[in-house]
Amino acid sequence: MDNRFAYLDTYAKKAVDAERAFHSSLIGSKEGAITSARRRPNPSMAQMLNDSSMGFHTALDQRSALLYAACSSVVALSLTEATRIVGSLMDDETTELSRYAMGFTLDRLRRDAESRVTQFQLDMKRISILSRSMRSEHAWDSSAALLRARESVDSKSSVSLDSIGRRQRTERFTRLLVRGLGLSVLVDSVVSASDREHFEVVTFEGEVVDVLHVDDYQDRRDDLFHPQARRFLRPTGK
Repeated sequence: MDNRFAYLDTYAKKAVDAERAFHSSLIGSKEGAITSARRRPNPSMAQMLNDSSMGFHTALDQRSALLYAACSSVVALSLTEATRIVGSLMDDETTELSRYAMGFTLDRLRRDAESRVTQFQLDMKRISILSRSMRSEHAWDSSAALLRARESVDSKSSVSLDSIGRRQRTERFTRLLVRGLGLSVLVDSVVSASDREHFEVVTFEGEVVDVLHVDDYQDRRDDLFHPQARRFLRPTGK
């Protein structure tokens, strides 16, 4: 494999690490709020919701910062690699296209996380309502309804919806979005910045598997350069 493109997987993994940290923080905030409530003789629903919400939003901010860093890096490296492939600097239009792609990806990532936090908050309300009837440590541990509510929060924290509404594991959802961002910026930038009409489709192992005319690029782009693809474009001919 051409190590020039290893950064795509590297930053996709960093994005997954950010999701894992986010998940751990969400669960920790939930459990922390519940633990605090158990210590009170008459748990306050408002206090439990406030304790958990503060933790949820802190986790959301931290996740956003980490994913912004991962997306910024993968875009910058894709532009650098596209410059090497084309043999000239990227023009303003190409750079602006990469910023748009990054903004679109970050927006999808943000909306996904916010929807999970909203669901967490709804589930925490259910937990706080159930907690009103808890009068002892044993009650907290033996309530089947409370256990189901707590498990519901855990299960929903690692599930996302893709662009057509299908449920999938959040780690896969985020990994493909970030890797797909890097790959799309790479190939789009090569086409945008090059003055050639034909492009070789080259695997990361160096094998030329196809030749595309620029007019056919948009029609075949999604099939050839999906988020898991291991191919790039190289100008050819005059």
